[in-house]
Amino acid sequence: NRAAAAFSAFSAAGSGGEQLVATTAIVTPTIAATETPTNTDAPISLEAISGEWIQEGDTIYQRKTAATDFSLSTGIAGESYRLAVSITMTDSSDLANVGAGLLFHMRDRTDNGEAQLVRFVNAGKGITWGTFNDAGAFRGDGYVDLNLTPGAPHLLTLTVDGDRFAVMVDDQLIVQDIPAVRDNGWLALTTFRGPVE
Repeated sequence: NRAAAAFSAFSAAGSGGEQLVATTAIVTPTIAATETPTNTDAPISLEAISGEWIQEGDTIYQRKTAATDFSLSTGIAGESYRLAVSITMTDSSDLANVGAGLLFHMRDRTDNGEAQLVRFVNAGKGITWGTFNDAGAFRGDGYVDLNLTPGAPHLLTLTVDGDRFAVMVDDQLIVQDIPAVRDNGWLALTTFRGPVE
């Protein structure tokens, strides 16, 4: 059962002093020049918010095919960090509107109220970002056309500094200094449709 998008090579660097590692995620602290890094490993606690998520080796899949949003909490929370995830979206014409990306600054690890979203849309033809209100309704704040190749991995990098964020795709800056509603919170993987790999 082929998935529409693949999440792999997931890593985050934050201002904290801990490092968390799961088979698909690595969180590494951003260390000031005067600090000594601590490299302790601990499993990330993945929890499905919605959808049917499975992990095989270094890849996470979301298998449900309904035209709706699905999310997977990573168990990571933070305020200032850099998060990068390699995403491969399907080249299937049946799933031409598939999307995959990140939720961040969630107030609770399973609640998207007041959270921010950054996600590829239409199998990589664009990227959108926006905010969920208190009740969890989404408001799009921006969109940029892209021409990503479906079926190929693309690196989505999110840099968060409290109540501001920037987005890069394949090491190219897309947007920067975008305001966020909150200045900290939980992180999650998210998809539109599936199956997602």
